[in-house]
Amino acid sequence: MKPIRYPLFSALICLLSAGCLEHNYTFSVLPDNRIEVKALISGDIVDMQDGRELQPDSALWRVTRSVEERDDETVHTLEGSVTVSDSQALTSALNWRTTTSDSLKLQPLFSLIHHPRLFGTEWKFRGVVPSREFNATYGDIWDYVPPECRALQNDSAKALLNNDDLDLLEKKFALGIFQWNQERYLKQFDYVWSRMKALHGSQIADTTDLTASISRTGWADDLHLYLSDLDIGDPSLANLDWWKDLRPLFLGRISDLTGPAPVGEIGDIADAFEEKYQITKDLQDDIFRVYLNVPGRITATNGAVDGQTGALLWESPGKAIMDSSLTMSAESFVLSYGKVSVVVGVMVVVVLALFIKITAGKRRPA
Repeated sequence: MKPIRYPLFSALICLLSAGCLEHNYTFSVLPDNRIEVKALISGDIVDMQDGRELQPDSALWRVTRSVEERDDETVHTLEGSVTVSDSQALTSALNWRTTTSDSLKLQPLFSLIHHPRLFGTEWKFRGVVPSREFNATYGDIWDYVPPECRALQNDSAKALLNNDDLDLLEKKFALGIFQWNQERYLKQFDYVWSRMKALHGSQIADTTDLTASISRTGWADDLHLYLSDLDIGDPSLANLDWWKDLRPLFLGRISDLTGPAPVGEIGDIADAFEEKYQITKDLQDDIFRVYLNVPGRITATNGAVDGQTGALLWESPGKAIMDSSLTMSAESFVLSYGKVSVVVGVMVVVVLALFIKITAGKRRPA
């Protein structure tokens, strides 16, 4: 069995050194008003493979990969760049992954557009890295983990624990995670069944709540039996990746409700739901940075100025987007001296014309 990788709080029980990926994206407006986007993603090889869903499409982007040996680690880096002409093309370039069941929620939403104004040009940047909706999808882990285990995430409180107390809290935490994981698979049943009813309700003979409840209870029994058969010497060292073993049982329970015809579609939807969980779990210790180089003077933003590059910067740990979206906005104004000259020239001509007209009127004899 491999060591557990806790979905949100792997740092609480330090059974292994968790790696992470750094996601850096830079948006720059070029002199001809095209938009250049650069992506730089780095981490160890396992994290790079796990995070492939958040990597740019090499069919659209210029992508290079490199490996650097450092003192205590090997760092793999992916660099990609793309230049687009407008906001619509920007959206297409960032549409890295979609599924028919729309459960992955991987597409970041960005727009960078400009509007002509009287004295120049206004640029507006909007960006959203969508929330993973972790608690809403899988349940809040702390509804199952005893509250005293919160001491494991507080260094000061943790330092006061002796080895026996620390070991006890780690086991309580792990057992709570087991209960949460069972509930996660029950929520997966609810999700897949609701999707199948929405897609094929008219073709399914019985969609009553009672029938679904009976099948769901059977699925809960499958989970309990599976858990009781696990050889768990130490809960904190157990493996939580149960899906490969449970998948055939899950498909059987859902197909009991739907009939055998759409079993392939059931598997696709269920696999996508599980994949979203795996991706979300791997994002928890990642870092996201978005840089923006936009012309003119910044007039409004919720970002900060990067001290090294002077670009606007938004930075967020992956765990911050578990249940909240990362939203970014900025506006700038580029003063056009040509437009100013034209407007001033027109105003001068108008003023002179009025002055001449008024002066001529005063000189006219009564």
